Amino acid sequence: MQPTNDPLTLTRQDLYELVWSKPLVELAKDFGLSDVALAKRCRKLAIPVPGRGYWARVAAGQAPRQPPLKKREDQPLDYSALSFNAPREPSENQNSQPPGTAEEVALRERIVALRASPGTDHNPASPAVKRTAVLLKRPWRREITWGRGEKSGPVTRIDTSCLVADRALRIADLLLASAGMVDWPFQAPPKLEKSNAGCRRQYAPLPDTPVYGCLLVEGEPLAFRIDERHRQVDHVLTDYEKEQSRRGGLCFPPRWDLVPTGELRLHLLHTSSNLAVKTWKDSAKRPLEEQINAVLLAFLEEALRIKARSEEQRRAEIERRRREDLEWRQTERRSANAELIRALETQAGAWMRARLFRSYLRALKGTLGDQMVEASLNKLPVDFLAWATHYVDQLDPLSPAPHDADLMDESPRTYGNEEGVRQTLSRLMGRHWQEAWKVVETTDRLADEGLLANMEFDG
Repeated sequence: MQPTNDPLTLTRQDLYELVWSKPLVELAKDFGLSDVALAKRCRKLAIPVPGRGYWARVAAGQAPRQPPLKKREDQPLDYSALSFNAPREPSENQNSQPPGTAEEVALRERIVALRASPGTDHNPASPAVKRTAVLLKRPWRREITWGRGEKSGPVTRIDTSCLVADRALRIADLLLASAGMVDWPFQAPPKLEKSNAGCRRQYAPLPDTPVYGCLLVEGEPLAFRIDERHRQVDHVLTDYEKEQSRRGGLCFPPRWDLVPTGELRLHLLHTSSNLAVKTWKDSAKRPLEEQINAVLLAFLEEALRIKARSEEQRRAEIERRRREDLEWRQTERRSANAELIRALETQAGAWMRARLFRSYLRALKGTLGDQMVEASLNKLPVDFLAWATHYVDQLDPLSPAPHDADLMDESPRTYGNEEGVRQTLSRLMGRHWQEAWKVVETTDRLADEGLLANMEFDG
């Protein structure tokens, strides 16, 4: 056994090799631990341990399979998997304080140190409990002394039988008094936002409908409800039900009756829901009056969870808006680039068309030589080669010649007007070759007949 001033520290790999070298009971004795504690430490470190019957099979000469130690991301405990002089880890039953800021830790300490005691008379200190007593029509409600402005405001949510209603009021008064010690006021619940109110139809409350208040815990509204646990018993037919059954009338008695037990329960609620987040019950060892500190701690933890969830949603909303802004800016850039791409395509198309026409004109000039081809434009003779050269120059974006308004296409560029484009592409692809005239043959024949000056070309 290692002395206490020289602690033995094992890594995760070392502990794995020791576990598979001898039975877990013997190894635990060497470490001064129980086999249960050693097995728990191995499970926490994800170290496989031999199963039942493993060492019996080894003693019989067999070679059972040994699972390998799986790799995982490095954790601080992996480098000190087992240390004898290290402090013991707190068990699950011990109350460990959750981490938080210094203000949250100080507030938890204040709540734990509270020592409020329930009142004994029928004159509660909290105005909300006084109003609740009036709402429940308690016999002693006329003995309540009211301060200025205390008769109006929210009430607490209490649903119990008359036998334990006074005790439920005292518990509510104790809870509100303890909450006031840590500056948690009791007030009317906040109104629903329009985004939440629009999901369902909202009706105006009736004039006599009570307003159930809530505790404002660190800025977060949280409600509570005190009710009584009921027990199911077999239903006993009443005289009326017996008479109806005897006469053969319609009678559908319930199978069970709910009998109040006198055991109170306190539920933590959200203001927008009636579902209980957490519930505390009367027990033989701890009545609800002795659990107020635990209730307030649970209120605090729930409020902190709501704050953390709200902060996470706020960050998610900021991130969503940032992504939307980036997408919008990218869309704007794409639209601007699309304009330039269309301009490039237009210029490249015009250049390709001009290049095609220039190639044809060079071939035509090489074939005709110095001969001139005259055509008729609005019944006036023009030089076809000069007109074609002028058209190509104003068409070519690389040429300094300006655009000629007389050569602009006035056909509308709207959706569904693709027939002109199809005809132009068809002509450029040579699909109308049978309509093309032979320049050399026509020029020689017309020159011989003296008819070249009167020829009109199909534009």
